[in-house]
Amino acid sequence: KQWYQRRVAITAGGVTYVGGMLAANSSLKWVNYPTQVLGKSCKPIPVMMLGVFFAGKRYNLVKYISVVLITIGVALFMFKDGKSDGAGISFGVGEMLLIASLTLDGLTGVAQEKMRTYGTKAHYMMMSMNLAALSVMAVGLLVTGEIWEATAFCLKHPSVIPEIITFGFASAMGQNFI
Repeated sequence: KQWYQRRVAITAGGVTYVGGMLAANSSLKWVNYPTQVLGKSCKPIPVMMLGVFFAGKRYNLVKYISVVLITIGVALFMFKDGKSDGAGISFGVGEMLLIASLTLDGLTGVAQEKMRTYGTKAHYMMMSMNLAALSVMAVGLLVTGEIWEATAFCLKHPSVIPEIITFGFASAMGQNFI
């Protein structure tokens, strides 16, 4: 039973991880990159809230205060210099995708917390999450047919292959420092 529950947590983590990344990248069609970065800097809020509600996680008061201060700092930065009087503020598809991305990031944290309760070690968790994410993306590529476009692009521009490998290696190494 524990093996099954661990697999469910890994799969859920992979799905939410890919979904969060997809929503964040898709939001760039509607919001500019600085807005996305500033929005994503509020990530601790859904991670903490969903961790408390779904994983039973508890945080000390200093952690809550820190998250509130980060959020206030982000808001002040976004509206510095009085460039926005509120009249031009709109809430649309891009912002909804950012909220979806933040929610999925929070659910990824819940899945990882669940894996920790089963004694999953950090590197095994990273490998498992990445393999689950790879599986989700492979299915997505096959279902949408984008696998053929990607393959054709790599065949036409083989110099991109070492860049892709380097990016993958750097991403995997970077996870050790998060």
